[in-house]
Amino acid sequence: MRLPPVPTIGLLALAAGLRLGAAGTLGLHPAFRGPLGAEPWHRPPLLDWLTLLVAPGRRELVAVASGVLVVWLIGRLALRALGVRGALIAMAAAALSPALVQAGSWWSLQNLTVPLTAATALALLGALDRPERGRLAALFGLAALLAASDWTAWPPVLAWGIWLAAFRPHWLEPRTAHRVAAALFAGFAVAGMLYLLMSARGADPRGAMGWSSIPTGLPALQGHVDSIAALLAGRVRQLTPWARLSMALATAAVAVVGARRAQADAPTWTTALAAGSLGALAIALVIHPWIPVAVEKALWFMTPLVLCLGVAAISPPRACALGQTAPMRSRATLPFLLALALGGCDADEDGWTEAAGDCNDEAASVHPGAPEVWNDGVDNDCDGVIDDSADYRFVDEVEPNDVTLADCFAPSGQDLGDVAAFGLLNRLSGRIDSVVDESYVDGDLDCYVLRLPDDAGHPRLEVRLDWTNPDSDLDFAVQGLWEGEQSGFALADLPGPPPEVAITSSGFDGGAPLWLWIVGYTGEPTDYTVDLVLR
Repeated sequence: MRLPPVPTIGLLALAAGLRLGAAGTLGLHPAFRGPLGAEPWHRPPLLDWLTLLVAPGRRELVAVASGVLVVWLIGRLALRALGVRGALIAMAAAALSPALVQAGSWWSLQNLTVPLTAATALALLGALDRPERGRLAALFGLAALLAASDWTAWPPVLAWGIWLAAFRPHWLEPRTAHRVAAALFAGFAVAGMLYLLMSARGADPRGAMGWSSIPTGLPALQGHVDSIAALLAGRVRQLTPWARLSMALATAAVAVVGARRAQADAPTWTTALAAGSLGALAIALVIHPWIPVAVEKALWFMTPLVLCLGVAAISPPRACALGQTAPMRSRATLPFLLALALGGCDADEDGWTEAAGDCNDEAASVHPGAPEVWNDGVDNDCDGVIDDSADYRFVDEVEPNDVTLADCFAPSGQDLGDVAAFGLLNRLSGRIDSVVDESYVDGDLDCYVLRLPDDAGHPRLEVRLDWTNPDSDLDFAVQGLWEGEQSGFALADLPGPPPEVAITSSGFDGGAPLWLWIVGYTGEPTDYTVDLVLR
């Protein structure tokens, strides 16, 4: 699924114009007019280093570029769960949000923490989808940069790590959750080394935060209320206390409503954004005596997450305005109208509209180029043919492949390599050329070695054995590793004519080896086929 280019470019241009205008009005804050890289570092110098690389003489250009990047990142983040319409609405809101206009138009610490938070959230979701080494390394790097960008950027990194390590949701495998949490904590540890270096060179966290004394009690609570109110509205100190409290409650309520509406269709996305924002706030309330975050604009790093949850309140997943009633049409903002003009409504939000060739706009697994899932009775790739794909694997047995049962357990046998990806057909053709009735010891026993793809997740394996002679009886079994020892995971030994079907009793780790053996139990020699599908 991709962002449509025309409205995306238009919204980024709008964001750049607003931020350039604000940069001309605000100028550089006096606190940041000193020499770049000056010591001692009262704040992490990442923004200094970035500015030195890009435009040391025009720091506002760095700020504006970062502010425009945030709008695009928020679009990518919203696209994960809210589809094209939700992403465009989120980008429009981000382009206009006073908090993001201000954070993206003047050279400040928030100018760096806001895009890093959105980028880290994206990397987190990618690592939860597929905890590959490259994705975990990207998450580690971004978490380290986020935690090192500002003292107040610790809470989201800690919140995500604690969520995965201590409160892992049931739909996440323990191994995945722990690997992702380890990447987050490792990134935080690397950032911690930078803070230790800063402290050793005379840095003062309170001075970096602009505090001469740490607030407690009612002033600290008022600071948190101001920060929540300022998440989307920007600077709010000029408003009355009751107005700020109302804005804070409204912001929290919209985020909660959005999280509830998105939970059913996008649980990982919803929980990750909620943990990063609400969890960050909870940690901030606990640790503010040491890292005082109760200041206006100090929680702006949560704005991308809260804004996406807020958009989910008005544009939940799987929604489509085409053909809906008037209340839904009233939400069809200018970005959504632009999306409609570029190709109509994408009801299932798989990146394809009916006008673009989607043959079933109510199923996200059906669109041109989708994997053709075997034996589901659906034309997944919209090519007009059911269960026909160039991605299916067809393998013929290589003779001789005659081993004993003990040798198959050893293991030996024909190596088939990696099986095809989730839902795709692997068809194996072979022959049992001798049968000794009611014996698994004598006769022709065929053994195959196969491996699951590294990115397969934790699937089960569906096996279907068919043979040509209905008077014969063939059986099969699937072996795998359990705690380092080879063990049985599926067996099909029913008497009678073909076929025989079994599904492994447990899922397997990606890259794990499996052994499949096939033997004739009674009858005459016969040809056979085996269909293997990851489910």
